[in-house]
Amino acid sequence: MRRILPSLGVLLLAVFGAWGCAKAPEQPAAAAERFKALEAKSTRLEGDLRAASAVREQLRQQLAEGETNQIKLRDEVDRLNAVVKERDALKKQVADLNGQLKARTTERDAAVAQFNNFRQILRAQLDQMEPSTTTGQAMPNISTPTRSGS
Repeated sequence: MRRILPSLGVLLLAVFGAWGCAKAPEQPAAAAERFKALEAKSTRLEGDLRAASAVREQLRQQLAEGETNQIKLRDEVDRLNAVVKERDALKKQVADLNGQLKARTTERDAAVAQFNNFRQILRAQLDQMEPSTTTGQAMPNISTPTRSGS
């Protein structure tokens, strides 16, 4: 069995060698046609390669523009988020100031009411004192100041 395998390999090599040598060479006209067909195919593939390269470059450029636009839009979104935060802070500040305004208005109205009450009490006491004066001197007329606005 050890001798059969190497001798079988040598026999196969000899058969393929004889077959390759016995093969007739191709006709020159057939080879020229095949060469022209392969050259045409090569030219067509080169054109396809150039077209694909041009499309690839266009797509790369569009991708770069898209990425640039995406970065710009992210920056815009960040800027607008900051503006929204500032707006919300200002709204809160306005609400706080409105609350303070209402508190001060209430305090002012209470002070005006207290002043008017004090003035009425003072007027009533002056009116009571006036008839009791025997000297005949008239008390000066205290006019009430008028308030402009509300």
